[in-house]
Amino acid sequence: MAQSAPDTVTAVQLSATPRLFADGVISTQDFEFNATFTPDGKTVFFTKATPGWQRMVILYSEQKNGKWQEPKLAPFSGQYRDADPFISPDGQKLFFMSDRPVNGETKVDYDIWFVSKTKGGWSEPQVVPGGPNTLKDVYYPSVAANGNMYFSALTASGMDLYVSKWENSQYATPEKLPFNTAATDLDPIVTADERLLFFTSNNRKAFGGADLFVSVNGPQGWSTPRPLGSSVNTSLNEGQPGLSADNKKLYFTSAKMPAGARPKQASYKELLQELRGTYNGLGNIYEVDISELLALATASH
Repeated sequence: MAQSAPDTVTAVQLSATPRLFADGVISTQDFEFNATFTPDGKTVFFTKATPGWQRMVILYSEQKNGKWQEPKLAPFSGQYRDADPFISPDGQKLFFMSDRPVNGETKVDYDIWFVSKTKGGWSEPQVVPGGPNTLKDVYYPSVAANGNMYFSALTASGMDLYVSKWENSQYATPEKLPFNTAATDLDPIVTADERLLFFTSNNRKAFGGADLFVSVNGPQGWSTPRPLGSSVNTSLNEGQPGLSADNKKLYFTSAKMPAGARPKQASYKELLQELRGTYNGLGNIYEVDISELLALATASH
């Protein structure tokens, strides 16, 4: 695996090239982010939001005959600000972030909620008791096969990453991950076996803007995070990672758009097409193969 990055930072450069995910169906002119899949890989849940986060809603799309279908509103979303869906490795629960009322009390921060799989679809949402929700403003739940939940939470200095272990059929007191620093780290996503953890950082030294980082869980614990290479990270914003059901593909959102000056002056019609097109800088979902990274993580464990 080649390794290169600007400013002497050692990056993990993937061999595979990211590609836009479901162009025109899931990745559109709107702002879309994160992706989580049912175990069969045939249904994806993701978030669509306004650029200022005033509205956030969870959608899903089903794959039929190899093609992703027009998204629909998740049955438990659409009234409150809901985001960051994550389907547990066994497919029995879907966790998400929401500012919806808890026990009739209006919320001014976010909690982690979940719905359970039923014969008819999904149950009514329930707030996760204890664990992550003992902290204020918790975001982006990600759950390993053993039930441990990783998430980010607001702190006095910004955002940090935590794990709340699943012990005695409940979530334990959250613990900060050992590589937290003064940097703003958020949006963790962990592989089912807890060998790799991807996350977004706004101010660790890397490519500029928000960048995606990875840490490997080895015999000595979590490694010092390294940024993904230039095939993923750019000088713009990359973040909101997700994983395929088999953990072999990484999904992430990027604000990539055509760089540099236009070859000629744009007409008003051409300008509108650009502003209302998929590559308008609002953020689209990309996918990239990470099989080689998984193999290295497994070999080092």
